Amino acid sequence: MTVSLVLKDGDGKTVASKVLGPLNREMVDLLPQYQVAARAVQFTHEDVQAELDVGKPFQENKARLYLFTEIHLLERDTPFEFDPRFMVRPDVCGHCYQFNEILLDNPEAIILDKNNPMYEGPKGKDGKPLFRIVIDDFDGEMIHAWHVETDYKGRIEKTDNLAFRPRNNIDVLVGVNGTIEGFLRLSMLSRLGFMESWRTSACGSTKKLSGAVNTGGSSHIRR
Repeated sequence: MTVSLVLKDGDGKTVASKVLGPLNREMVDLLPQYQVAARAVQFTHEDVQAELDVGKPFQENKARLYLFTEIHLLERDTPFEFDPRFMVRPDVCGHCYQFNEILLDNPEAIILDKNNPMYEGPKGKDGKPLFRIVIDDFDGEMIHAWHVETDYKGRIEKTDNLAFRPRNNIDVLVGVNGTIEGFLRLSMLSRLGFMESWRTSACGSTKKLSGAVNTGGSSHIRR
């Protein structure tokens, strides 16, 4: 089974076309991992994309398609188009090796202090930051309180205090679902300590280990 697609402009002139398929059992069995098979059921032109519904491709003698507009091409390890302070890092699923999500990573460290307690996160197409990191209580050595905030329908929405104990640095991962988490949660401390004790005790006499890990909590913020 194949589907012929034609894209026309406002004047009715054909600007692009493609035949999707063939959609057979051999092709379906290769989805979604095999990129050749995936591209065979997709049609992309500039910022428009159509994708064949492989689960139920036809209904009442008509093709079923997913249509997407305002598609953006993002290249790995390149500056984010709306905010070059951040680099584009694709995240791949460890099970199926398929694309999972886009991460925007700041390659340069963010320095905050009493005179500079706020940092604007990545900016969107409108030039406004998607969120802000704010230090609320800093004694010159340790951070005792901080939060993430964003503008939502004309109001400033804030998370609770994300510093569950004094710390001198911050790592935060802000997700599109509104979840804010530190990279290492408090619940991981005991497991990390157990793993380290097991590794060292097998090689010599027992000794007390000391060190520091970056701990954080989780909270939610309105989108």
